[in-house]
Amino acid sequence: MKALSYKDIILVPQKCTVKSRKDCDITTTIANKKIESPLFCANMPSVLNIDIARKFDKRGWFHIYHRFGDTFNYLETANKENWNFVSISVGIQEKDLAWLNEIKNRKYRVDAITIDVANAFTDNILPIVDYIKTHLNTYLIVGNGCTPEFIEFLEKYNVDCAKIGVGVSAACRTRQFTGFGSSTVSSLLECVQAKKKIKIINDGGLTVENGEVWIGDIAKAIALGSDFVMNGSLWSLCVDSPAIKDGYYGNASARNKNGNNHVEGTTVDVLTSGKDTLETIKLVEESLKSSVSYSGGNKLSDLKKCVYNEI
Repeated sequence: MKALSYKDIILVPQKCTVKSRKDCDITTTIANKKIESPLFCANMPSVLNIDIARKFDKRGWFHIYHRFGDTFNYLETANKENWNFVSISVGIQEKDLAWLNEIKNRKYRVDAITIDVANAFTDNILPIVDYIKTHLNTYLIVGNGCTPEFIEFLEKYNVDCAKIGVGVSAACRTRQFTGFGSSTVSSLLECVQAKKKIKIINDGGLTVENGEVWIGDIAKAIALGSDFVMNGSLWSLCVDSPAIKDGYYGNASARNKNGNNHVEGTTVDVLTSGKDTLETIKLVEESLKSSVSYSGGNKLSDLKKCVYNEI
């Protein structure tokens, strides 16, 4: 069986039904709130800090703040400024339970929490899932995994959204160091077929060629059944990205861990695209609207009706 990536498929254009691509609607919803795009920035310190998160929020984009910074400074800032979304990541250690308990005690508004571990297909996530479900009224995302069994496991415990993708990031070395990982398209298709009600974020794997990130792969992911897409490479190229100064590094890299135990990531030097975050947001929105116009429809969900060919 061939493991397909985004580069292996192409969507087939349909009869256009809109006068202008700008009339296409690429909005969607998460946690019962409208968002302006299905694309999220990766929850990695090399591409997302509080200032960048604020820019996404002001444009109506969803984000997930990583768990490797000052989470309480982020929460204090987002609550004080009354952001549209307050969204954080946590791990599965005792300190994470303590964090969640402190969040509850301080009565912070948190719209979404992502349980973020390298392999979330484990019973070790269950104490955190139970605490969030019992004590915090918030949307729950869990990742990462890549199999139908993972989807069934999360649905059993009423998780709202699954983050799919293992070892596909440009800054990840899980495949190289362990031999395990997922295939961007094939694994997504299997997970989509297995799901009953859970939403899916396809995390990583957008094609990068000659320094260019293929934004059209976002449309492919939606057409294949993903609800949302997460990416770090595109945002690492922005002139205001932390990666321009410090490199694009994975969450499992020695740089992020401040040590050399169980390293499964690396640091990649990047050259700027010449665009800042807001300009890149505009580029994504315009590109996705064009994608919808090629689908023969006028809204994001029309991409799910598309036919695709292997190339």
